[in-house]
Amino acid sequence: MITRPDAFTNAQWQGARTRLLARGFKILLGPDVGFDTVTSTLMSGKADAAFFASLPENVTPSTDDNPFFFYTTRFGNLGRTSPTAPTNNNAAINVTLLLMMVSLCACVYYIIAPFVRLARRMPLSVLTPPVAYFCAIGMGFMLIEISQMQRLMVFLGHPVYGLAVVLFTILLFGGLGSATLGADVPRPAAVVARVVALLTTLVVAGLLTPLLTTWARSEATDMRILLSVLLLAPPAFCMGMMFPLGLSTWRRHSELLPFFWSANGITSMFASVLGMVLSIEFGIANTYALGGCFYVVCALMLVGGRQVNRLGLTADPAAPSIQPTQAELAANIRTAETHAVSPAVQARANEVIE
Repeated sequence: MITRPDAFTNAQWQGARTRLLARGFKILLGPDVGFDTVTSTLMSGKADAAFFASLPENVTPSTDDNPFFFYTTRFGNLGRTSPTAPTNNNAAINVTLLLMMVSLCACVYYIIAPFVRLARRMPLSVLTPPVAYFCAIGMGFMLIEISQMQRLMVFLGHPVYGLAVVLFTILLFGGLGSATLGADVPRPAAVVARVVALLTTLVVAGLLTPLLTTWARSEATDMRILLSVLLLAPPAFCMGMMFPLGLSTWRRHSELLPFFWSANGITSMFASVLGMVLSIEFGIANTYALGGCFYVVCALMLVGGRQVNRLGLTADPAAPSIQPTQAELAANIRTAETHAVSPAVQARANEVIE
């Protein structure tokens, strides 16, 4: 390979070509020698997105958002290649897809099948919100963690730093956020404030990450670690609040709490593999955005779950109703009037009848 900082003149190239051919070299690529049409297009600088999409292999230039330069097989062609071929450098993708299929089967066995059985004896309006909430937490938490680990791994300069800093920070501040929830059910205003804080910090962290990694990429390692911790701490703190918040919201279904825990754990395992697959195919930023969307689902399920709890729906439709009839309430009011019940209690009873 012969290179120089500026372009070869025609005389320089012709002189070099004459000497190379005289010594028995075969010229594969040069100013007037094309190896093939694909290489010629690449070297001409005219290759665009449509050209790369038309190629059988994914040789799109790598970026910080998609740095997987050694994975060239397209996902649609994975079944046509052998993962044991000696020249195949995409075996890791085949293994990743195999892990995703295994974890997906685990989700079906440990989440879908129990959900179907429970749906036969519980109304879906009661069962769906908490199950969707804890599954969305598992998916969102791991997609955010995996995507940030991938982005900051390049920024910190070494995979060990990316794993240690990101994992340590998210687990530490997630635990601190979880500790802010007490045994009492939080007030609606507090729940809204926590959800708004979560979504806000996720959006801010997602927007700041590429700006921070570009601005501070030349800083010392300890400074880059400190900046990464400051970037990760707020969203991790808010994400840690969501699990105990869900437990307090659906604490009346104590018999289902083990199922909620297992649904969260299984989806976390599935998302840890899915996050890698999505990052390779669609980019790290899109994986992060999908994790944020799962937390939006959490917010919606939280609102729906609290609405169901406020209405006082029972978990078993076959169970006898414990709600008094209007006639019974009217009789209780008349009894309360004869026993000089406080006006506040009487007003509350009137409100229930209405």
